[in-house]
Amino acid sequence: LSDRYLSILSVVAYAEPGKPVKVLHGKVEGLITYASKGSKGFGFDPIFQPLEGDGRTFAEMTSREKNMLSHRARAFRKLALWIKESQASNFTL
Repeated sequence: LSDRYLSILSVVAYAEPGKPVKVLHGKVEGLITYASKGSKGFGFDPIFQPLEGDGRTFAEMTSREKNMLSHRARAFRKLALWIKESQASNFTL
């Protein structure tokens, strides 16, 4: 791998009294670009080019496009799915 390779991880946790804590994560891999590109987003977005993308940095993408790849969005999508599945499995007639 290149010395410009980067793996970003976000972790989200859900806790309720008397129940185990549920920890989920989202990950995105990419490269640190040589030049800053784009004006959207914040932080490292202008210099982070995700491997799964089309060659653009996060700062060159719309919010919708970025959220399809974002480590944070992936973690929260996993949390939302887990909550939905947990509620469905706890539902009884």
